[in-house]
Amino acid sequence: MIISDGLDIEGTFRAYQIPLLVDSEHPDHLKLLENWMKSYKAEELFDKKGRLIPELAELAPKGERRMGANPHTNGELVLQDLVMPDFLKYAVNVPSPGSVDASDAHMLGEFLRDVIKLNTDQQISGYLVQMKRFPIG
Repeated sequence: MIISDGLDIEGTFRAYQIPLLVDSEHPDHLKLLENWMKSYKAEELFDKKGRLIPELAELAPKGERRMGANPHTNGELVLQDLVMPDFLKYAVNVPSPGSVDASDAHMLGEFLRDVIKLNTDQQISGYLVQMKRFPIG
């Protein structure tokens, strides 16, 4: 387990950010980072030219099984037009500055709620919007 400044790094959300600050104020972090990187044993995963070893490269998906070609992850392959409500329905009449107490975020929320309601049978990013299970508004 990698711990820096009293915080767990390895196995936590911090491992996916800049895990350790390595600068003149934290010179001890350099050795922590080096040990952590070495724990991945890159010399066992890559050849001398830096290419992934064939045994591991063979494990990568082929054809439509690749993430970029899979219809569940590539929106262009399953793209459908959304049914859109009339945006004018969400307009706020403001006859003069400060005369209306309204929130743009609230109006946007109502608009997006209605977009979802109008598209309950659409697939969005490969997932069917299940309005019967999770009703909105």
